[in-house]
Amino acid sequence: GIQPLGQEFAAHMDALTESELHEATAGLGNWHKVDNKLQYLVNKDECLSCLQDLHIALKQDQPEHGCPVNLKMGDWKVLPNHLVPLFTSYREDPDISSLVLKVMVQLTSYAHLTAGEQLKHIEHLQDYKEAFAKQDVFIILMGLLVESMEEEDAGPERKAVFEGVLALLRNLVSVPDPGPGDAGFTPLRRNLQLQYIRHFHDEGVLDFFLLFAEAVAADQNTDQAWALVDILYHCCTQMDPEELNQSKRDKHRRILADLMARDQADAKLRAPPASRHARFGTALQTRTAQGGVSITTSVFATSQVIKGSALWRREFRDKELERKQNMFHDPFFVDLEAGNVKDHNQLNPRIRNGLDESKVFSDTVLLGLRRFFEELVQTAFTTLVGLLRGS
Repeated sequence: GIQPLGQEFAAHMDALTESELHEATAGLGNWHKVDNKLQYLVNKDECLSCLQDLHIALKQDQPEHGCPVNLKMGDWKVLPNHLVPLFTSYREDPDISSLVLKVMVQLTSYAHLTAGEQLKHIEHLQDYKEAFAKQDVFIILMGLLVESMEEEDAGPERKAVFEGVLALLRNLVSVPDPGPGDAGFTPLRRNLQLQYIRHFHDEGVLDFFLLFAEAVAADQNTDQAWALVDILYHCCTQMDPEELNQSKRDKHRRILADLMARDQADAKLRAPPASRHARFGTALQTRTAQGGVSITTSVFATSQVIKGSALWRREFRDKELERKQNMFHDPFFVDLEAGNVKDHNQLNPRIRNGLDESKVFSDTVLLGLRRFFEELVQTAFTTLVGLLRGS
């Protein structure tokens, strides 16, 4: 069998370690044509040995060393080309499926790397997110979750599978969709989050989340509560609350009003700046794009707001950097993108103008999401918030 990979890794992998890693990935099987049908086939004993080697290597892969194993496997596209087909083809084999699930959770987890390596890492994560955006994969994941929930006396192996599927969904949903100019951008990846939300609705994942939320609130399991809320938050970033609460009749009735309001907002943005003629007096009226009005009595009058020392002392001080970190500089941070936030971001010069495309859900999906959130608020939301605030 293949020996476990090296104990320590430099920023760049040496030739011997890379050769061992390549041999481990080569033992994960491949596609073969059997009776004019493509099937993913493996040698089980060799596959289990290779999966165990990859699991150990990723466990020893440290961010301070640059995570060379993680990055190399991302460059080779091991997860979309081998692990996902292996997981779907051998889902009935508990030995292979459980070990594959552990390796996939490791690969999809966020690693703190330097700037250049971080962009490569996020591109790999977007590869993984795209590989899972398929209906058959969601059906398999949903089946594993339901089987684990239905067994009252589930053993440690079943609990590990449940935790692994939950962690995998959390990792995938947390990956931001790239915009034009971002690392790993392709037109098909622009709305991957919408595909995930549709799969959540179509495959019954939302119904499972309701049952799971009640169970988490009853068991007071903080880790599972954070995982569930993290998944729901990244889903909410793509939803417009007003559109979610509108009925189908109200939605069609307000189409003309929405178009007129959007046209008025665009007219304000295209309004020419204030100008002054030589014959005018010294009273100037300035109108902003938002409709605000201000009057000045001198063209030389300037105003500057200076923050006092008392306010400076209230600022958050990072003990390491002694300055606040802007969350928008983190490429993994996902902010709200729908509803009134979208209008604000279009006026904010510090936010990139990559939110022009509206997030469109079908009426069926919107109705399902509305029912889900209404029932969640009525049953387990208050208990979940109290549990998280106390953690």
